[in-house]
Amino acid sequence: MRRSHLFNDKGFTLIESLVILSIIIVLSTMSMSAVSSVQQQNLTDYVFETFEQDIFYLQQYSILNQTDPTLLFYPDDHRYIVYDNPFEPPIINRTFNEDVTFHTSPINHRLHFKPTGSIINPGSFHITINSQQYNVTFPFGKGRYYVTEK
Repeated sequence: MRRSHLFNDKGFTLIESLVILSIIIVLSTMSMSAVSSVQQQNLTDYVFETFEQDIFYLQQYSILNQTDPTLLFYPDDHRYIVYDNPFEPPIINRTFNEDVTFHTSPINHRLHFKPTGSIINPGSFHITINSQQYNVTFPFGKGRYYVTEK
């Protein structure tokens, strides 16, 4: 009986296959964590860029139409609307996914703007995006705001 015919040395052993498989799993896990952090940063960028565009539009709208529009937050629905008249459809209706939450004071869910584009009621509120909290502050003045990470 020929020994070389019984034992074929052309394949991989079980140990070699498991080592290669574990290396592939470790590399894929590392790449998935990198993709997750990029997705979280993309969501954060999207929320703040959209909010900034909506605030600038709100200011332009108030100056052009000489009205005092309102931005109203709905924290439980993960959205906000901009309206000029509460009896008409909103000018902007912005909805985000469950990873974005607005935390406003129970008394004041609104931001009012003067016909000059400046804010009537300065203050701050919090936005939570994927468990990271940001403080958005509207100081007295031209209606600008700034964001700080907590």
